[in-house]
Amino acid sequence: GNLPTYRRSSAVAVANPPARGEPNRYYRPGRAPPAAAQGKEAIPPGSTTVNIINGTTGTRQEVVIPAPGGSPAPPLGPKVDPKFLEMTPLGPLPKIAADGVRPADAFAQPVTPIPGKPDAVRVALIIEGLGVSAKDTAEAIAKLPGAVTLAFVPYGSDAGLAGRARAAGHEILLEVPMEPFDYPDNDPGPQTLLTSLAPQQNVDRLHWLMARFQGYVGLISMMGARFTASEQAVAPVLREAEKRGRIFVDNGSNPRSVAGRVA
Repeated sequence: GNLPTYRRSSAVAVANPPARGEPNRYYRPGRAPPAAAQGKEAIPPGSTTVNIINGTTGTRQEVVIPAPGGSPAPPLGPKVDPKFLEMTPLGPLPKIAADGVRPADAFAQPVTPIPGKPDAVRVALIIEGLGVSAKDTAEAIAKLPGAVTLAFVPYGSDAGLAGRARAAGHEILLEVPMEPFDYPDNDPGPQTLLTSLAPQQNVDRLHWLMARFQGYVGLISMMGARFTASEQAVAPVLREAEKRGRIFVDNGSNPRSVAGRVA
């Protein structure tokens, strides 16, 4: 059906939220026009397109979002062992292997102990919003050290970017769009998890999101202030993440979040 207009700020580190002014705007997705009218390669039937305009440079980028039943493009980089995948009509979903190994552990990068300081404080750096701009994402993968975790939105047109990030030594996260307080004026995008939906409906949406690419150690919320403040809404999502061997990162942007307590 028709999707509302939605907007999102440009990618930033979790510790440095964007300033007011919405530097990037996401406009209403619509059915993809015929390939002949675009002068481009044919777009899969049922796909939608999102026009993204950079408010600083005016650059326009068109991103194709696959239809819910479509399979995402195969990733480049290290292949995900089939024992961690459950094949579904939506695409491959993560699962705990038959031998009990969790994907969160299998896809984690090794941590080098600090000699003589077993209890030393560690800082996790997470860069969010990757995967939409192929150029910026490739630059982040190439220039940032492997210890920096990269969080990918589920709407990128090149699923191989997540695989390249893993090949470069980064742990990766899947950004899950969740309802903010001012929804739908501020809308993270298609398949957003909503407090107004039944738990199974949100789990179904989560499955669509989780099938976009593979190899991530866990989930992190995209927006989601209203959603993560609701125990009834967030609990089924945390249960599904646990069931499929993934961690959930509460990025601390919502002081009302109940995710830590519920988890």
